[in-house]
Amino acid sequence: MDNDRIDREQHRIKNNRDPPRRGWGRMLSLKEKTLEARSTGAYSHEMTTQEIKDLPIDQKFQIMEAIWEDLRERIERIEIPQQYKDLLDERRARVASGEARLLDWDSVKSTIGRP
Repeated sequence: MDNDRIDREQHRIKNNRDPPRRGWGRMLSLKEKTLEARSTGAYSHEMTTQEIKDLPIDQKFQIMEAIWEDLRERIERIEIPQQYKDLLDERRARVASGEARLLDWDSVKSTIGRP
């Protein structure tokens, strides 16, 4: 079985319906185009906020996972400016000397909104 047939069969099983047909058969809906693009690895569609809200939850999770993976890869390649490194070093030194202390999130949350 070729890869295209495998993809179509997996789509049919997962979504309990036939996947979009490629070619000149008919016009594809936006969701069908999205699914087709994703199955071919050629996803490049811009989506509106409403289109994202209308997606099934499993597709939203797939998109979120793809975004996190992309961010993780990009962040590893970003050069951190020296001024930020210096600021972090200064803050670490203040904590180490006892001049400042670290607070856990629960402690910080309990002080929000208090004078």
